[in-house]
Amino acid sequence: MLDIIGTLYNVDNSDPDAPVSTPLAGYHINATRKIKGADAYLVEPLTPRRVFAGIKTYHYTFADEDKARQVIGYDDEAGYAPEFEPKPVPVPASVSARQGMEQLIRLGLDEQVDTAIDEIEDPIQRKIVRNWFQKAGEWERDNPQFVALSEKLGLSAEQSDDYMREAATL
Repeated sequence: MLDIIGTLYNVDNSDPDAPVSTPLAGYHINATRKIKGADAYLVEPLTPRRVFAGIKTYHYTFADEDKARQVIGYDDEAGYAPEFEPKPVPVPASVSARQGMEQLIRLGLDEQVDTAIDEIEDPIQRKIVRNWFQKAGEWERDNPQFVALSEKLGLSAEQSDDYMREAATL
């Protein structure tokens, strides 16, 4: 779904009798999904406007309407006809320990686990992570031990999400 906003304005109400509207640069379009080929125009506004209730809103700013039509695709009869990125696969809350370990093997990280755990400075935390790794039946994405091990293995939050998605397919 698209929300064609066009020009956005900042309103200065410091004088309530004479508010001043100043146009923001660019031509603005919001969408409920990422638009293919438009990542260069994707912005994260400090004060988002006209967001979709309950749905992630993607904010795009183009130099002008012609550029928006060129990038997104526009037909005089049908209007805007964007091609959206596929919906992302949700991150599973957990995977079995077998799936988690198999994914570590597939990524070539399995032999780095002991070293990564040994590098945890706090001895209690190190023992807790090792115990979790060796004995947990499920690996929960938000589990502090999973997060600590992922970080020690050099995985970002996004890579950890991808890790869980892939592990869930095994």
